[in-house]
Amino acid sequence: MGKLSPVSWDNFVRRLKELGFDGPFFGGKHPKMKKNSITLIIPNKHDGDIGIGFLTRLLRQAGISKEEWLGEDTQSGLSLIATIIALLMFSLFIAVAVSLVTTGAHIGVQETQGQQAFDIADGGLHYTLALNKLNIPNYSTYGTWINLGAGQFKVDTAYLTNPFNINDATMTVNSTADFPPAGRLTIGSDFSITYGGITPPTTFTGIPIPHQLHNTNDSVYPATQLNDTISAANCNDLVAIDVDENPDGFDITRPFFIDEEYFLCQSKKTTTPFRFENCKRCYLGSSRAAHNTNSYASQYILTSTGRVTNIISSNVQRVVRISAGPWEEH
Repeated sequence: MGKLSPVSWDNFVRRLKELGFDGPFFGGKHPKMKKNSITLIIPNKHDGDIGIGFLTRLLRQAGISKEEWLGEDTQSGLSLIATIIALLMFSLFIAVAVSLVTTGAHIGVQETQGQQAFDIADGGLHYTLALNKLNIPNYSTYGTWINLGAGQFKVDTAYLTNPFNINDATMTVNSTADFPPAGRLTIGSDFSITYGGITPPTTFTGIPIPHQLHNTNDSVYPATQLNDTISAANCNDLVAIDVDENPDGFDITRPFFIDEEYFLCQSKKTTTPFRFENCKRCYLGSSRAAHNTNSYASQYILTSTGRVTNIISSNVQRVVRISAGPWEEH
């Protein structure tokens, strides 16, 4: 069975048309494609590919199976597998055949429940985004597993485990694992928090005071301040974006935002001078804008884990990880 792979916007639209969709139709924030009673909202045209996770969600919304998308004949594949299994069973001793059947059943359960766990992780992610739409960007279930369908999910970000008072020089969170040894943080719209060190596994230290008050369970994300201005002249790629603080807390495989514009870079320099390198502007259809040295880069990484209880080997878990901006999901 083939696997999904990233696809360009043009090829995505072409394949949808092959599968009976009309469009794209423009006129709103995002274009749409239609097939019978299904209206599918698709991303704006952009240079980068549509990633596997985003593609999976779009296909689910369109009612298209992975096999349909890939053009595979699932019945032929199943028949071939059945024939091979039959030949093996006739050619082996009864004891070995029983062992293979048991192993095959185990694998089948694992595959089925693995897909269930993935769907639960994906559904839990959308549930959390919708639930917190008025409380952006506190996208977290704070370590709590929530029941959904046949399993459970939890959505993780770093978050405050105690109030962060205006004269606190330290900050306690659930985990500092994904942050650099020193840098800048953002909580909500507050980008002013810098720290000089970390005491693993949960404490930022050396924070200048005073600062704003923040509450328990507020999400904490990496940030860095621009070291130079970015012109709004065009959407041409940038060789580098120079920044003041270490960007090591950013997942360089995913987009980040500066003001309301998204960027996707190929690499990051985590020793001085700090910078993002080889960056695409106007990513995912965002509008170009001027950014001065008072602007900040940040990234909201959400990790959703789905799990299903497996009577053969305890829990089966799958993970969905995305970068969500303060305005919309990506």
